[in-house]
Amino acid sequence: MEEESLIIVLEELTQEQKKQANAANEIVVAVKDLKLQVDQLQEKLRDTQSSNDRLDSGIIQRILKKELLDLKLSIIKQRHNVIHKFQVLLFPERDHKLFYKVVFGRWFLGIIVMIFLNYSYTLLTKWTDDKKEIITKQLEVDQYRKAWTIYYGKQNKSRKRQLDSIYYNITR
Repeated sequence: MEEESLIIVLEELTQEQKKQANAANEIVVAVKDLKLQVDQLQEKLRDTQSSNDRLDSGIIQRILKKELLDLKLSIIKQRHNVIHKFQVLLFPERDHKLFYKVVFGRWFLGIIVMIFLNYSYTLLTKWTDDKKEIITKQLEVDQYRKAWTIYYGKQNKSRKRQLDSIYYNITR
C-alpha cells in the first residue's frame, strides 16, 4: 500500500518537474528572444543616432529598461520549484495525538498479534508432534494386543489361566 502511494507521489513529482522544466525553457527562450530584439534595437539606435536624436534614444532606453524590469519581475513571480521533504520522525512536529495513536495503537497491536501467532504456531506444532507420537505408540500397542488375543484364543484352559496371571502381573 505504501509502495503504491510512493510510486503515485513520485510520478506526480516527475510530471510537475517536467512541466516546470518546460516552463523554464520557454521563459529562457522568451528572454533570449527579447534580449536579441533589444540588441537589434540598440544597434539600430546606434546606427541612426545623431546628436539631435540623443534625447529620443534616452527615452527609448528608459522604456526598454522599464520593460526589462517588468519582464524580470514576471519571471520572479512565476512558480518556483516545489521542494518535497521526506522525513522519518520519532517525535512529530505536529499532530502528536494522531502520531502516538498510530504508533501505540496499530504498531503495538501488530506486535501483540505477531507474538500471539508465533506462540500459537509453536503450540500447534508441539500438539501435532505429540499427537503423531501417541498414534504411533497406539499402533504398536494394538499390534501386541492383537497378537495377545490371537494367541490367547488358541490356548486351552490351563494355559489361559497362566496367561491371565501373567497379564495381571504386567498390568499391575
